[in-house]
Amino acid sequence: TYDESLHDDFLRGLRNINKIKIINVKDGKNIYLELNNDIVIIKLDNKNRIISYKNNLVEEVSDDFLSYNEILEELHMENLKNVGNYFLGFNKNLKLLDIPSLEKVGNDFLYRNKSLEKIFLPNLIEVKDNFIYMNKKLNEIYAPLLENVGSGFLSRNIELRTIDFPNLKKIGSNFVEENVLIQDVNLPLVEYVNDSFLLSNNKLRNLGLPNLRGFGNYFLHDNTRLEKINLESLEYLGKYYLINNTLLSYITINEELRNKFIYNALFKRNFQKKEKVKTLIR
Repeated sequence: TYDESLHDDFLRGLRNINKIKIINVKDGKNIYLELNNDIVIIKLDNKNRIISYKNNLVEEVSDDFLSYNEILEELHMENLKNVGNYFLGFNKNLKLLDIPSLEKVGNDFLYRNKSLEKIFLPNLIEVKDNFIYMNKKLNEIYAPLLENVGSGFLSRNIELRTIDFPNLKKIGSNFVEENVLIQDVNLPLVEYVNDSFLLSNNKLRNLGLPNLRGFGNYFLHDNTRLEKINLESLEYLGKYYLINNTLLSYITINEELRNKFIYNALFKRNFQKKEKVKTLIR
């Protein structure tokens, strides 16, 4: 079933239907819609709820696309490039997401999904706030062209172990916050990060941010196993940085900012003596 009052672009992608074919299968129905020299496939369960959707004709959808469908398991939209806010926002069961052409994403993309394990987005460039927030099974994401992300990006994804975004440059607040298994981070081009960057990630030991120019408040707060960090290009900094990082042994930073680190009272609380702070900053 589908609620037409939602106005979420679902029906717009089904215009100009030439032929309809419905096949009854075990536990549901398969619907084949012929339109514009292509076939759209919709699979329903035994309660007529959409559990799989394939439509390669659509290139853009606005806000709330299928946002109230909680049980959709598969989505195939190979030519989809742009999506609005709350795309599949209430969905919990999606396991297969096939949208390889996606370039831009609005707020709250797959906000409540709990089942997706892998996501492949080779053309993604920009996402806004709360992208795949608090997913409990996601363990792999591929988005090599990603350049800008909003706040809450991949926060509380407790199965992620690696963050690898070689073209990412600008990061919003609460980036990958409380992802307790993160061990490898590759962000070679990042220039600016907002508040609470990598907050409370207690597996991370080494971090290189060679192009970082500035960070907001609570930078790397409570990363209790972090030992080495490279901030060689840093120019400006927020407040309350590197607090509760008692294992830090090596920080690379430029000479102009060295004294700000050494004489910052909150930063020094990580260590018992000021001399320790002086020796770890290079």
